Amino acid sequence: MKTNIFQVVVLWCGVIVLAFFAVKKPETLTIGASAVLAVFALVMTVINLRGKNTDKSGQPPQPETNPDPAAGNYPSVEVPVLGKPRMVFKRDCVEYKGKVVYYNQLTGVFYNTVKLSVNLIPVSQSYTFCITSENTKIKVNYASFFYIGNKKLLEGYTKLLEMAKIYIEPFVVLKYVKDIFEAGKTVKIGSVEFTKAGYSKKKLFGGREEVLWTDKVYIPQYYQGMVYMYKVKNDKPKTFAGLSMQSMNSVVVPLLVQECYNRTHPQVKK
Repeated sequence: MKTNIFQVVVLWCGVIVLAFFAVKKPETLTIGASAVLAVFALVMTVINLRGKNTDKSGQPPQPETNPDPAAGNYPSVEVPVLGKPRMVFKRDCVEYKGKVVYYNQLTGVFYNTVKLSVNLIPVSQSYTFCITSENTKIKVNYASFFYIGNKKLLEGYTKLLEMAKIYIEPFVVLKYVKDIFEAGKTVKIGSVEFTKAGYSKKKLFGGREEVLWTDKVYIPQYYQGMVYMYKVKNDKPKTFAGLSMQSMNSVVVPLLVQECYNRTHPQVKK
């Protein structure tokens, strides 16, 4: 918490300094920068105060659970979330601030980071991580302003993503694959629909554009807060769709495409 308090103090000092210059020399740039910084300082203060309203132990309660056999033998891992209690990834669930999300009840995951600049000057870097189940939601938001303490925030965020790749995303994808290939359902993520045949989206002037699992399929890629999907055109990959990483479950699309392709192209057993 010392780091966060220091950030807040520095921010409000910056607000005071900019406000002083704005009064002495009123200009649109100075007044605007002062207002933006004041908003960020207020947000940081609220985040800081929220971080104090936690259990003194810094850990969520440890309820008795019935392990999900499909969860695997993963070790229990505690991930520090700066200014907040640790998030605990266990064999069958995630626990955070008294909330529990079981892997076999997962319905969604999203995470993203946003950089904000004013007149090309970096102002803030924010991070969001969220997982949901049928009746529970765990969401973490935190940010650095003028990149003060950003290294620790980035390390914590990166660790959360590593855990999501191991503990969260495979279960969301497993559910989707079962819905698609065993229940015959259509799964929609953003503007793209997934079926037994392939994935598709609406065309601008009616009809649907699709990529079949029997086609040459390229694995989607992450780039600047987006997940890009591809379609072969003239023997080259062309962008088929771009999904924001802020959309629920768009981050699992690369793994989902891979698993759906594997399902329709079973390996020949020797």
